[in-house]
Amino acid sequence: MLIDDKWKDRDGNIKPRSKDFSSENGSTFNAMVYLLAKVAGVVLENFDIVKLNANKHKTNEGQYLTNDFDIIKVKDWKKRASFKMKLANFFKLSHYFKIERSPERFSHDETNSVVATSFYELGLGNMPIENTVNLDKIQKNTSQTFYRPHDVGSATNYAKNPIEKKYLIPVIEFFSKLSLSSTSKDSAGDYHASGKIQAWIRIVGLDLDLKYCTKNMPEKNGLVEMFSNFIKEDDHIINVLARKAYSANEGPE
Repeated sequence: MLIDDKWKDRDGNIKPRSKDFSSENGSTFNAMVYLLAKVAGVVLENFDIVKLNANKHKTNEGQYLTNDFDIIKVKDWKKRASFKMKLANFFKLSHYFKIERSPERFSHDETNSVVATSFYELGLGNMPIENTVNLDKIQKNTSQTFYRPHDVGSATNYAKNPIEKKYLIPVIEFFSKLSLSSTSKDSAGDYHASGKIQAWIRIVGLDLDLKYCTKNMPEKNGLVEMFSNFIKEDDHIINVLARKAYSANEGPE
């Protein structure tokens, strides 16, 4: 199966909308496409998750950053940044004071996605050296992940050392189930999907108990509805794959 170029940015990452130029969470959308294809048994001919994950540090001088070559923006910001800009950025008050924040970031969502997909690939025995490097280089405690030890931190710890960290599995599953069971809705009346997507990525990527984690989902159409609540274009590659993976008449339950 070929992914239409309209769903990709110039670096090959999946975009949330066809009209977007790029994505602030490219690794998350990459993970959704990759894992959905695996669940659905679909071979993606023009999509390389290992390379996409690796590019986030290889093009940024060994540091995971949101987009390829973001290191250029980081260096530029550091040259221009005043003491006030740096102080606001440090205390995460840039948005509050309407001050330009540093592009030096890799969110908990992105961390979760790279960890999950790298672990999944290792479980398949694919490119062990490359995936191990991708997993080893990612940090569990950054300025954007340190406050998520219960889910992203636990998942990262487990993925880096699954034999010795098996005791973390119940913790990961508990908080994932909690997210997927949420009944919180947005202004349109749809169930909020962002946190649920991250929980799904975590559980599927780490090969844990998805049935247990999704049994209390309030969405009438389950995971297919969850993805469509998050991605509004019906023909988006993510929704296409979600229907193949989780629709009763199209794929596995």
